[in-house]
Amino acid sequence: MLAQTASVYLQDASTRLERRAESLELARMHIDLLVVLQRKTAGNLEPGEKALLDDVLYQLRMAIVEQG
Repeated sequence: MLAQTASVYLQDASTRLERRAESLELARMHIDLLVVLQRKTAGNLEPGEKALLDDVLYQLRMAIVEQG
């Protein structure tokens, strides 16, 4: 759910220039929450769960970089 919300804010940033900074900040906030989740669950996730979380974070971070 956090990843989906971050994706929505990233899409909003790319389509609405007047709200771009706000949308990017909200996307970053949700990415930060995913990082907290990743740290708190370290060592307790199944390999597939860890891979999924790592992949989602990578994709969201790359999208942030592309938005600049």
